[in-house]
Formats: sequence, structure tokens, C-alpha cells
Amino acid sequence: MERILSVAACAAMLVLTATACASSSGDAASSASSATVSATSSESPSNDISISPDDLESAVAEQNAAPKCEDVWVDGSQIDADYTMCASDDGNYELLSAFDCEDDTKLASHDANQTWAVIPGPVHAADGEIAADKAYGKAFDACKPS
Repeated sequence: MERILSVAACAAMLVLTATACASSSGDAASSASSATVSATSSESPSNDISISPDDLESAVAEQNAAPKCEDVWVDGSQIDADYTMCASDDGNYELLSAFDCEDDTKLASHDANQTWAVIPGPVHAADGEIAADKAYGKAFDACKPS
């Protein structure tokens, strides 16, 4: 079920982004409020999910409240467990892409693997290539991604 909701959330974000880009006037929330998105998980082809206009408006509000990536992914800053996305300098939104760890944390990297974090927790600057970063390697081993 969580995977189906993730697919629906991604579909909603795509629609919101397309709606915001295509709209020549008005805000994305008012443009998106008349849209309905359906998404189907490949694991459950018979389970369609529709997103209501109210849910799309909530997604727009969440997107508009996203912190700037440059403020989040700073060496030593803390990332909360509820972090889902940030706004880049070019106006796009970067959704969290992370390994799910056995202890319910997430191991994520950002900015072409220049920074990484176990979420919730502090951001770390990679020491060179992230794959060769000893601290990242230890975090990855401790994570035991599923």
C-alpha cells in the first residue's frame, strides 16, 4: 500500500509541476484544484488511486512550503524525519530519494553525492567520492538497506 501511495504522490507532483509550468496566469493551487490524477502500482494492477482536488491542493501547499535545498543540505545541519523534498535554485523540487534502513531511518545523498545524511540526523560532506567516503560506508553498512 505504501508503494501505491508513493506512486500516487509522485504522479500528483508531476501534475502539479506541469500545471504550474503550463499556467500562464493564476496560481498552481487554483489550477490544480480541478484536476484528478489516477495512478496504478505495477504490483497491484487492479488498484487505482484517485487524488481529489483537496489532496492536490494539500500537495501544492506542501511543495510551496519546501525548504531550499541549499539551506537543508549543509554540513552539520539537522534533517528531521518528516523531510520529503527541497526546492532547488532553478525552481524545481527535489524529492527525497533514500535507502530505507532496518532501524526505520533513511540513508540519503544529495548534490551529486557531495553531501549525505542518515535521516533523521546531521548532514555530512562527503570526503571525496561518496563511494570511497569511510563514514558513508559505515553508515551504509549500519543501514542494511532493504
